[in-house]
Amino acid sequence: MMKDYVARPHFSLTDRGSRWLMVMGRLKPGATVPQAQANIAAIAGHLEQEYPQTNEQMSVAVYSVLQSPFSLKQDMRPALAILMAAVAVVLLIACANVANLLLARAASRRKEIALRLALGGSRGRLVSKC
Repeated sequence: MMKDYVARPHFSLTDRGSRWLMVMGRLKPGATVPQAQANIAAIAGHLEQEYPQTNEQMSVAVYSVLQSPFSLKQDMRPALAILMAAVAVVLLIACANVANLLLARAASRRKEIALRLALGGSRGRLVSKC
């Protein structure tokens, strides 16, 4: 007789043994890294007492962004530079398209605007109507 196989993901939110989550946060103004380390160590101590089977070998650490062993500054810098360049190119293309649309609209209304100026309309009023 075959057992029913139920596919389980490799991680679960209810499984206390899962170790797939890394947390990043921001310190509140005035807080220091040693203060945050002390607070998070106290929380980890309470969790270790409450769940000794799953938290006995776990540790926590607080790093500043520049000192983090998980910092992206070396490994990801070239990829982030390429991504920022691509974003700048897309933004430049979008701005050029908007400028082109505005120029085309103004060119198509050139006769209308000339007629309104000839009839005595002020430039300020014409600009506000466009």
